Amino acid sequence: IPADKIEVVYNALDPDSFRNYEYDMSTYRYLESMREEGYTIVSSLGRLTVQKGLTQLVRAVARASERYDRLILLLAGDGEQRDELLELAAELGVSDRVLFTGFVRGKQRRDAFSIADVFVLSSVSEPFGITALEAAHHDTALVLTKQSGVGEVLNSVLRYDFWDIDRLADQLIAIATSPALSASLRQNVAHEYNRLSWHDVAESCLQLYHRLRHVEVAA
Repeated sequence: IPADKIEVVYNALDPDSFRNYEYDMSTYRYLESMREEGYTIVSSLGRLTVQKGLTQLVRAVARASERYDRLILLLAGDGEQRDELLELAAELGVSDRVLFTGFVRGKQRRDAFSIADVFVLSSVSEPFGITALEAAHHDTALVLTKQSGVGEVLNSVLRYDFWDIDRLADQLIAIATSPALSASLRQNVAHEYNRLSWHDVAESCLQLYHRLRHVEVAA
């Protein structure tokens, strides 16, 4: 398709949907206790399916744990790959570092974002990835695959190719061991996230429709 025939209008997030939300520390009490012990919580939220690149994420956490033993991975969601991921974590010797919540919604879903220090969007292919915006809203550092569309609107993130578990392991260790890096990523991505709104998305769509309408009338 010729590039001049393509217009991209990106997703956004409605902050008002989180207006009455308060984080409940008791939801993930165990993880809170581990944070107090100096552990870094890495999270991923979504369907447990091949498209999400979760086997590579588990392998990266295992690889990172060989050099830095204070990482815990929280996999929030459910899907057909759950048993495979459980077996992989056991095979790699990190079953005690990979926690599965099962399907989450509402407050539990929001708490899963809030407990995280780092959110990883590990998708093999992701047209956008709105969970990254949700994570940014919850004051979380972001690591995205280069194959995720949301990386076109968020720049204050770390990126890697979905297959490059060594690079991801390095990035996780870097964030976990550098408070300055973690704070910089969280603060800067929050500024970028705050510039995105559904009002602007709607305005972009309207402008596009009007422009096409004028082209059609002129033709």
